[in-house]
Amino acid sequence: MKICRICKTENEERFVYCKNCGTKFEPVREGAPVSPVYANAQEIPMGLVPVTMMLPNPEFPDYRTAQTVYVTPAQKAAIEYSMRNQKNNG
Repeated sequence: MKICRICKTENEERFVYCKNCGTKFEPVREGAPVSPVYANAQEIPMGLVPVTMMLPNPEFPDYRTAQTVYVTPAQKAAIEYSMRNQKNNG
């Protein structure tokens, strides 16, 4: 079983995304710093800002649903930069 790092839900090993919050499971490199993302969080740590994103629906991976995630300002800037590049290249 995989445990989601965001919502702590148990998921089957074959899942690519958490069935509860839609967080993508990624391999964690040893010694790599982990910066958490809080999806639809109840208690948001100070300094995090909300970003609404279209994330995969856990039950239907081909469909995306709007979810609010809470990230650091640097992560928000990186997300917005990536989204701008996708629009310009798409």
